[in-house]
Amino acid sequence: MLKRLTVVSAAPVLIILFMLFLVHLQPLGRMGLISTDGARTGRLVLDLLPYGLAVLGLGIGFRFRSCGVMIAMLALASAYLALKLDGGGGTGLALLHRDLRHSLPTLLATTGLLAAWAENVSWRTRRGCWALLLSLAVLFVFWGHKLHLFGMQPGLGAWFAFLGQQLNAILGPFLAFLAEGSGMSAPLTIEFGAGMVVGPVAFFVLLRAVQTRSPLLAGLGGSLVITAPQMVRWAGNLPLGLIYTAAALMILVGVLESVHKRAYRDALTDLPGRRSLDDTLRHPGRRYAIAMLDVDHFKRFNDRYGHDAGDEVLKMIAARTVRIRGGQPFRFGGEEFAVVFSGRAAVGAAEALEDFRRQLAQTPFVIRKRPRPQNPRRKGRSARSLTSGTRPKVKVTVSIGLAHAAGRKSKAVDVLKAADKALYKAKRRGRNRVCGAT
Repeated sequence: MLKRLTVVSAAPVLIILFMLFLVHLQPLGRMGLISTDGARTGRLVLDLLPYGLAVLGLGIGFRFRSCGVMIAMLALASAYLALKLDGGGGTGLALLHRDLRHSLPTLLATTGLLAAWAENVSWRTRRGCWALLLSLAVLFVFWGHKLHLFGMQPGLGAWFAFLGQQLNAILGPFLAFLAEGSGMSAPLTIEFGAGMVVGPVAFFVLLRAVQTRSPLLAGLGGSLVITAPQMVRWAGNLPLGLIYTAAALMILVGVLESVHKRAYRDALTDLPGRRSLDDTLRHPGRRYAIAMLDVDHFKRFNDRYGHDAGDEVLKMIAARTVRIRGGQPFRFGGEEFAVVFSGRAAVGAAEALEDFRRQLAQTPFVIRKRPRPQNPRRKGRSARSLTSGTRPKVKVTVSIGLAHAAGRKSKAVDVLKAADKALYKAKRRGRNRVCGAT
């Protein structure tokens, strides 16, 4: 759990820390250490940067066919533009102005849910089209209410204002209690109550990011956190351009991390893939060893129990290879895995692999789904056992070939081939064993 949290939250946390570092640079401009012209130019660039990043994000989302990225960038650009037009002077004080107390948090929360729902969905699919249409409808209502485009009553803008008033009425007693206990003013309590809409949505998105190890969801959740009304209020006089630039960067970094994950990690087992193995073997070091693992009788297993059960076996073995002492596992392809031992770990590679093989063979694998019979017409006790609701337990074993590098002159490609030959030697000798290269 801690590893998942570290992986998905690294980029958003670093961006937030960098943003806080920039806050400490502001006094330098007031002290005259930064020229006035330079500060004015930097402020102009900072005001326009969120728009540029939003356009860039829209292009990336369109190119990668990601509705989630497109929706998130549209929402950020709209919220930022609304705050700038509201006359907040470029700071978080704009949140105290008029109708944005209700409409802005609702806009961020609604589009955040839609972006998470359409995270990896193409805009060409039915789900993607619905997500985009609903997001555009929310933006249309938001700007209709903001710019007072609806003169007839009741209109969409009036409905949106009505929803905000009802939210305030529901939360009124609770907000009054908070105001008495904390000494907050009425505008602050209204802002806090409307901002409560964003908090649960951000928590839900971040929780899904940890569960699915999605960097894009982590960036989306982080952007919702720092653009929430409470966080903007807490930031004080921090420029809105900086806040929304950081929010857009979180999403863009999440996109880059997602692309890297798709290119270098296996989708089924979540292990590093063949490309990652090739990169590792370009500079393996002076002392290393490579092991090749193959699931015994895997084709027969798939024919008997189905490919879904075969996928579960691969996931189970992948999860166990991560615990091999000193080894870095990779999904080589099909039912084959590779494990690289670097440095001192190469000395104890054979012992670590033997422990892994023995524990795997001693632990039965439970078939979650009903196995399919090889011959549906077969009658008798064996046919009934195959189609019954019981979950059978099977023994899963692997054959392993191990090869060590012989000094600096050894090429990683040759060591890999030697490990593959040792793997086939283990299969010829009866499987479920570890054989070293001669």
